Amino acid sequence: MQPGLDLPGEVREVCGQLIASLGDDLAAIYWHGSWARGEAKPWSDHDLLIVLRRLNDALLAKLRDVFRGRKGWSTMVRTEQELRQYPSEGRPQWHFGIVPIYGELTPPALTRETIIDELRFLALNISFEARYRLLHREPLYDEMEEHYAGFLRQRSARMLRYAAKLAILAMKARELLQGRAYPVALAGLRPRLTDPAEIALLDLVEHWDAHRAAVERDADPLCLQLDAFARNLTAYLDGQPAPFTRHFTATAFVVDRGATLLHWHKRLQQWMPPGGHIEPNEDPVEAALREVREETGLVCEIISTSPYHPFAYPEQLPAPYTILIEDIPGPGEPHKHIDLIYFVRPLEGADHATVDDPTLRWLTEADLHENAPLHVPAPGAGGATAAIPEDVRQLALAAIEAARTREQA
Repeated sequence: MQPGLDLPGEVREVCGQLIASLGDDLAAIYWHGSWARGEAKPWSDHDLLIVLRRLNDALLAKLRDVFRGRKGWSTMVRTEQELRQYPSEGRPQWHFGIVPIYGELTPPALTRETIIDELRFLALNISFEARYRLLHREPLYDEMEEHYAGFLRQRSARMLRYAAKLAILAMKARELLQGRAYPVALAGLRPRLTDPAEIALLDLVEHWDAHRAAVERDADPLCLQLDAFARNLTAYLDGQPAPFTRHFTATAFVVDRGATLLHWHKRLQQWMPPGGHIEPNEDPVEAALREVREETGLVCEIISTSPYHPFAYPEQLPAPYTILIEDIPGPGEPHKHIDLIYFVRPLEGADHATVDDPTLRWLTEADLHENAPLHVPAPGAGGATAAIPEDVRQLALAAIEAARTREQA
């Protein structure tokens, strides 16, 4: 186990038994939930995430024997393979508020798209529980035997409390979409809430003992409150922009005699090096060299900025200098470019061509350091000037330096 962990005695005992019983089949144990967050109530369960390298009937029996007869435990068991195939919903719990006890795991990736899927899943489950309890719970408790009516009221209240806890998870996950840190504890979430109805749900979860009797007597108000939250969450998601399509592209900074070549990009309205989309069955180096040939007429070779490894197979391609993620606006559908950046130089004696692009311009290192706006020689531009984008300027300087280093080697 991780040294220095302050664990409750029973949690330490259970983890020790799991480690001893499962041996090399155990990949990781993580502690999570209200105890791990320091928010435990008298009724709170101990929550564990257990990751196994493999799972079979014998291992399940060992797990069962460790937990047999123990009350107040909630354990999620997953294999490493199952984590690699984990669905979109439920992923935040593998990233936030978990305490490593033993081993380590690779959590399922968390992206904007998976967060949206998580919120959809939570809205669906909250609305289902609220509407089911509102429409189909037994309405005439007074006609039932008292002990059975009491059981049904308690069960309904317990399920609605669980739906309220799902609403809290949704409020936390929503913070990620809004670019803020995930509030692990309720104390971190409360100051961010402004909707009185959401604050009321937080109060209900945090002080359930004070609300339970009223919910058991009449669950309708909480059903309506939860359903309104789910509807509002769905409306919020409906207003989120659609996920961006992402395209792979290759860009080449051409360097010759201490200068680099830029041109005016008509659609993006900025100074850019040659580059474009990687075509089907084309590798990024082929794409970069093709784009240079098409846009400048120059036949070039890659200036390698990374070492080759001494093996004959498989074939190695020169690595890009860096990779950029770029937002590409309209006209047309906005999208993103995953842009592989290469440095290249013209091949001596190659069959270079000329192209009809009056905006092509060689810029020296001094020009780039001066960073003065450049005249736009495009039709209709008049006397307009435009500064070189900072990422282009810095990469152009890096390309010139890489070419100089290569020549001196």
